[in-house]
Amino acid sequence: LIPSASFFLGDNIYPIGMPDVSHPKRKEAEQILLEQIELVKKFNTPIIFIPGNHDWQKGKSGGQQHILNQQAFLDSLKTPGLQLLPANACPGPEVVEVSQHVVVFVIDSQWFLHPWDKPVGDDSACECKKPTDVLLMLQSLFEKHAEKQKILVAHHPILSYSEHGGVFPLEAHLFPLRSVHKHLYLPLPVIGSIYPTYRKYFGNIQDLAHPLARQYQQSMHDLLKNYPGSVYINGHEHVLQHAVKDQVHYITSGSGVKSTFVRKKKEAVFVSDQHGFVTLDFSGNKSVIQFWEVNQSQPAHRVEIPLLQSKID
Repeated sequence: LIPSASFFLGDNIYPIGMPDVSHPKRKEAEQILLEQIELVKKFNTPIIFIPGNHDWQKGKSGGQQHILNQQAFLDSLKTPGLQLLPANACPGPEVVEVSQHVVVFVIDSQWFLHPWDKPVGDDSACECKKPTDVLLMLQSLFEKHAEKQKILVAHHPILSYSEHGGVFPLEAHLFPLRSVHKHLYLPLPVIGSIYPTYRKYFGNIQDLAHPLARQYQQSMHDLLKNYPGSVYINGHEHVLQHAVKDQVHYITSGSGVKSTFVRKKKEAVFVSDQHGFVTLDFSGNKSVIQFWEVNQSQPAHRVEIPLLQSKID
């Protein structure tokens, strides 16, 4: 058991993850990781990095090697408790038991979406060789830990009311070229709506609207809704967001460095476009989730979740 831990929720190295040792950007990539480690090292807790799409070379063909490079570099530091999970470019799930009442499951959501080389199929050395294997193992683990608070951690969101969820400000429809350069205030009404509309209803593979992403979202929600009070935590969107659907809490903590527009709608009970992070504390028969904005002494949002049991007998 570990009493606490620090999780980095993916896209640990912008923009293309950890290149090979001979690459001119290698030292810069190493420094990015070292700076993140330094931020939390003083807490003397395990430090767990989770892969994001940018760590998989922004979803490109060399992504698997970039993930293995990142893992090898973290391992080379020989720091107790420091690791990349899931390991070996596998999908997981990995289990981190925080206490006798709380268990964290870690999966690599980019593995589900990655269209290039990855350990999949009968030749894979991973325990789970296809998406249904991951779901079946998660189901088994959830049942095994039925009496505990269950937290599922991944990079991609299930619910989002920001860019990857197809939610853009009016400005994006009127001045679409600002996405290329912030000073390009060239009004393009109607034409400017093409890109936001595409992201909302069709999407690239990193957007919630993409069919493969929808399949991932639905399969995870179908599992989680059987366990009221469970929590899904993700990065990907550069916002802070808390949404609740079918008594499952969906937490986005992705604005540590960047921030984007977000709208409070549908299942969202709190959103913020400010830089910040999320903490989870466990005490007695409840978990406390707090959303912190940078330079604020009090949390911007706080929720207490009773440690509920599964619906499944």
